[in-house]
Amino acid sequence: MQLNGDVLVWMIIGIALLSSEAFTGTFHLLFFGLAALLTAVLAALGVSSTPLQLVIFAIFSLVSAGLLRKRLVNRRSQGFVIDSGSHFQLEADLPAGGEAVIRYQGAPWTALNSSAQPLIKGDRVRVVRTEGIKLIIEPAPQE
Repeated sequence: MQLNGDVLVWMIIGIALLSSEAFTGTFHLLFFGLAALLTAVLAALGVSSTPLQLVIFAIFSLVSAGLLRKRLVNRRSQGFVIDSGSHFQLEADLPAGGEAVIRYQGAPWTALNSSAQPLIKGDRVRVVRTEGIKLIIEPAPQE
């Protein structure tokens, strides 16, 4: 096994893509990063033709993404659903228009009180929508 320029380039590309995937969590870059690392291994084993390396990279990226991405996304998202309109009991005071960290479905979230009235710990609230990683909440209608 030899460590030449092609191997280093493919390794750097693979590590950069995998590192970027850690920040996105979308599983798009994962397969390209793994394909780049596989191409680095094959380059180290003697595949020295750059066009052949590019073909190997492209084929492995597309085939693995096509076969595995949907399974990973489905497995990752099981058991946690942001349900607009769902009701839950507030665990912290939240001023009108203010933000606080709350627990929703067992995970910490930043919640924004979209109403003009303060919310008190123990109040029933409703999820209006999400904005990025924030839950936009309001008082739940009285039943």
